[in-house]
Amino acid sequence: MASPNLNKKDVLKNKKARSRRNAKKILTQLGRKKVCEYCDIEEDKFAQAWGSFYGGNRGNNLEVDHKDNDYENNNPENLCWACCLFNCAKSDKLSETEMKKVGTVIKDVWKERLSKMKVLKK
Repeated sequence: MASPNLNKKDVLKNKKARSRRNAKKILTQLGRKKVCEYCDIEEDKFAQAWGSFYGGNRGNNLEVDHKDNDYENNNPENLCWACCLFNCAKSDKLSETEMKKVGTVIKDVWKERLSKMKVLKK
């Protein structure tokens, strides 16, 4: 039961945070490789390509994404890893299919950036 001191917005925020923690646990237990579902960037390459986001609070680790945008649906088929670039852009407005289209362009951009930095092997 929610604390009487929390407003509806805080209750929802706490519920979403709990769901994300559970989803992260599920992906970790399944051993899903830490690669963005949408642009294929590996977790250890993200910061090299893009730097940090939001004052360093995001971008060092891939984040859990709910493909169908339903944060309560922690079915393993609905869960994936996403870089913060995509998780921020997707929000709850874009579909998985739409994000994969965007991902093909972003993938080319990060590969070009890393190639220029000589991070990627040719």
